[in-house]
Amino acid sequence: MAINIYSAEISNLLLNFKEDDLILSFNAEEVFVEDVEEIIKSGLEVVFRYEICIRKPKKFFKDPILFKKILTAHVQFDPFKNQYKLMKKIDDKIVLTTITDSEKEMRLWMTSFSNLKFSLLSVLKKGSRYYIAIKGDFLSSSFFFMIPTGVKADWKKKEFIFQG
Repeated sequence: MAINIYSAEISNLLLNFKEDDLILSFNAEEVFVEDVEEIIKSGLEVVFRYEICIRKPKKFFKDPILFKKILTAHVQFDPFKNQYKLMKKIDDKIVLTTITDSEKEMRLWMTSFSNLKFSLLSVLKKGSRYYIAIKGDFLSSSFFFMIPTGVKADWKKKEFIFQG
């Protein structure tokens, strides 16, 4: 089966600011293609990786990255207990974990992010124009090897003016 490498999509990208913090929400869609589902059901750990960047637009040069975070959502299915072990990390630091027997809850955990809070006080200048960009790579990994599924979401961008 041939997979369209950019079959997934980042959607519902919402930005809010509270004082000097960025509050970010977004979803990933069309991620659970047959290959991804089969790998999850096999019991291998599956990792969805989201790269989040804030850039300042430049006219003649490459837009510099002012802020970058890597968000990963992990799932490992235990076929004996019929449960999903779930974990989220930001820059390799564990921020949330849970266990569920609900496939629906697992899918939301892996693809839906609400009210992620990032401090931007030292990065952005009040009244300046920026854009946030998010892309996703949806792959499988285990302790011993990595099996790419070929499912990706290309950069989704949204411009904003930092009000601070």
